[in-house]
Amino acid sequence: MKLFKKVWIVLALVMAFATTAWANSAYTVVNSGYSQGKVGTITSTGSVTPSAVSTPLNGAPAVHSFTDANGQPRMLVYNYTAATGNPEVLIYNPATSPWTQVKSIADLAGANIVNLYGIATSGSYLYAVDYDTAKIVQINMAGDAYSVTATYTFPGTTGYEKHGVAIAAVGDYVYGLFTEVDDDYATNPNYLTSKVVKLNKSTLAAVGTAAQVGKNAFTLKSYNNKLYVAAVGGKQRDDGTYNSGESKLNVVNLADMTVATPFTSGTAIPYEFRDITLSTAGDAYLLVGRYTPGYATMTGKVYKTTATAIASGSLGTEKQSFNTAGYYWALLYETAADRLWFAQGNQVDLRIASTYTSIVSLPAQTILGGSQYPNLNSVALIGQAGATLQGYQDPALPGVQSGLKAARKIKTTK
Repeated sequence: MKLFKKVWIVLALVMAFATTAWANSAYTVVNSGYSQGKVGTITSTGSVTPSAVSTPLNGAPAVHSFTDANGQPRMLVYNYTAATGNPEVLIYNPATSPWTQVKSIADLAGANIVNLYGIATSGSYLYAVDYDTAKIVQINMAGDAYSVTATYTFPGTTGYEKHGVAIAAVGDYVYGLFTEVDDDYATNPNYLTSKVVKLNKSTLAAVGTAAQVGKNAFTLKSYNNKLYVAAVGGKQRDDGTYNSGESKLNVVNLADMTVATPFTSGTAIPYEFRDITLSTAGDAYLLVGRYTPGYATMTGKVYKTTATAIASGSLGTEKQSFNTAGYYWALLYETAADRLWFAQGNQVDLRIASTYTSIVSLPAQTILGGSQYPNLNSVALIGQAGATLQGYQDPALPGVQSGLKAARKIKTTK
């Protein structure tokens, strides 16, 4: 029987609203048997509260953040149920303690959303991408209806499995990131180049030809009418090596969907590209790393550079090196406070981004609260309606849980 463990966390950064005192972050943890999870919160001073949601969660919960049609901050809690294939999608108001449930969405499974990996919003519409079915759905949020109004299915290549891993909404279009592989469970799977598709945000009709980016891509980050895509370059290796010549950072120009490749793994960069986050001023933080044998630890670096420097092929300055156990790795820039959240394995570090000065470092035992819930899960940001992040106007700050969840998945065959 073939199995795979989904090794996840959720860390949702909550930008402070003037009239509401909230925790600065939320997270989920999963028990060792992957049968139960929970949501907690973290403040910017490192105070941890273990239960933001009183409802019991399944073994693979994920949290996404967005702003609804009325400009109100919301959290989407996605309860993936591998055994039944019937996911539970719950919408919460994070301004209360515990969070107040606003809506339970019942019809996403009918739209073939069974393993939600990411969301984006534009106006009164919420868009979701599904990993298992390689679909994007449009959901009308008006009046808290949350009804599915359009769908798109990535056509893929005959003989290959296809997966939806990330989504972004920029201007009049929605962009989806899809991967293709011959066999997810093969010892040496063959990945095709990943594809970034451009869709009309009203109809989800495809526009033009998809952009081809690196193999097994994770991220879709927007800045200044460009999308930044980090791609591992193939299978996630567990022998201490990396996908030399294949792992890449791609930049997609949204004006014409052309692709630039400023960085490729190799002798100068002996790691795989894992994540990137950008400030509104154009500062960029780049995460590279590779697993040591047996996935024992991730060894890697964080670089600080700029969007301009990336265009000229400059990595900038190394700010941190690490060798840490765990499966969840993410960088998030918090616009309102110039803070950088770095989820590394099973710990979370918070820094002043501009100086890379540490604010607080939370070791795994502080976040996990003991050994019952040993695994962290996903990352998303919450902000005011219309808040500017990463160079474009969008009422929902983009979550990165989608690609990162795929990235940290450890597969075993039994």
